[in-house]
Amino acid sequence: MQIRRMEPTDHEAVISLYGKVFGEVPWSEQWSQANIQRQLNQMHIDWWIALSKSKLLGFVAGGLTSAGVLSKQFNFSVQCPPDIQLCYLAELGTSPNHRRQGIGRQLTRHFLEVARKRGADAFCVRTRPGTGNHPWYEDSPDLSHWQCYPDGRILYGCTGLPRL
Repeated sequence: MQIRRMEPTDHEAVISLYGKVFGEVPWSEQWSQANIQRQLNQMHIDWWIALSKSKLLGFVAGGLTSAGVLSKQFNFSVQCPPDIQLCYLAELGTSPNHRRQGIGRQLTRHFLEVARKRGADAFCVRTRPGTGNHPWYEDSPDLSHWQCYPDGRILYGCTGLPRL
């Protein structure tokens, strides 16, 4: 398996997989191609993809920002100093046919390593119960609940970067 930055030629495959991943339970979100394309083009968000023999297996996306900026942008209750460099894992998904094979974990490790090299001081991710990654966030000794949302999503975070 290869992990690399997403390129413009990958957009069509990522849009298709994104729609599948977030169209399923527990997310059950309906995304138009135009809305997904906007997600792919967000400023300050880097996308990485996992491939095997040119087949897209999964993606991870996020960026590095100050805790204060992220808190204002998403109305998060970020529990760290506002000027700290916060690594925000925005998106993570794997192909339904390739789940439970460690692809999401490898993508997350890659993402955290990039964040480490860029000087991240803290980490946060938003998810909801019922996702494949929720048990890891819930059981991680490094992460704590920062906020719960009315729709059931939970913001997890920690100072420093979590171990995988």
